[in-house]
Amino acid sequence: SLEGPDEHSRFAQQVLLYVRSCNLTELRQLSVERLADKFGYNRSAFSRKFRQESEESLQEVLVEERLKRAHTLLLSRPGRITLKTLAQLVGFSDPAHFAKRFREKFGPDPSAVRN
Repeated sequence: SLEGPDEHSRFAQQVLLYVRSCNLTELRQLSVERLADKFGYNRSAFSRKFRQESEESLQEVLVEERLKRAHTLLLSRPGRITLKTLAQLVGFSDPAHFAKRFREKFGPDPSAVRN
């Protein structure tokens, strides 16, 4: 590759900054395909480049960001939001899968954080 290490990390940083800067609506609609398109790559080349430069999977980055946003929402609106709504707000179609991933990341069940 002609790119130096700074170029590698810069690409991954740009992608991460973009994901973190998305509002909830954008984050909910975000996919690896949409990210690849935004950055001018096809899906597989984009995923490969990101993984090589960040040692993380893009899909996992999206899941992590969605979980962080859900946690923040739970803390800022305790008791006012159903788990199904929360899961949908951050881009999970399955509330059970959302709850499982939430527990893996934060320990307590989302309903325990909510109350």
